[in-house]
Parts: sequence; structure tokens; C-alpha cells
Amino acid sequence: MPESHSPIRQPLVNHSAGSVTNWLRALERGDEDAAHRLWERYTDEMHKVAQRRMRRLKRQDIVDEEDIVITAFADLCLAARNGQLAGVANRDELWAMLIVITNRKVGKRVQYVEAAKRAPDMLLDQVERRDEF
Repeated sequence: MPESHSPIRQPLVNHSAGSVTNWLRALERGDEDAAHRLWERYTDEMHKVAQRRMRRLKRQDIVDEEDIVITAFADLCLAARNGQLAGVANRDELWAMLIVITNRKVGKRVQYVEAAKRAPDMLLDQVERRDEF
């Protein structure tokens, strides 16, 4: 698929109807198997989203997409555990949310690295950080 297309429209692996929604609800209950299944389902596409965002920002050199994907997925799991995903009704809404989280993680990481270059003695906790949710 050409790079110019929105990642939200990319075809994802075909799973039986409702499986992603069921995994999401199970994740909310703390089911580790559901987390693993969602990880397997979405991380390859999340990597692609992060890579495209880094290319647009021309910052592939300073951001590791693996770190971005891991932290974005961790945020999803935390949000599920805290009951913040009740409004996510299906896999399309989940995928849209993962795109937003992933893109924000790239942006935040770029901001952090650029701030650290300007003030190398600044500690991580002194850099402004915002929750994704």
C-alpha cells in the first residue's frame, strides 16, 4: 500500500468477528493471554505507524520505534486496567486509539530528545510529561 495512505485504512490481519473486542474486554479484566493476543495482533502495524511518523518528522535517527511500540502498548494495558477503555467498542476504534497513542509517543520522544540536547543536565522528571489518556 502506498505510504501516503492513512494507516487507519490499512487492512489488518483478518480475525474472526468479535475476537479483538473480546480480547479487549478480557484485557480490562487483567487477562494476560488477551494482552499477548492483542500484542501479536497489533504490534507490526504499530511499528509501521511509528516509522511513518518518524520519517515525517525526519527523526528516524533519534527515536527507536520498538521503544515507542512497547510504551504505547503498555499505556493501552494500563488504561484497560484503570477502566478507561469502556468507550472503545470494537477493533476499528481500538486501532484508531493505538494510532493516536503511537503517534503521540513518537512526538513526545522527539521533544524529550531535543530538550535534552538543549539542556543536557536536565533530568527526565524535569521535562514536561503528559498522560496519553
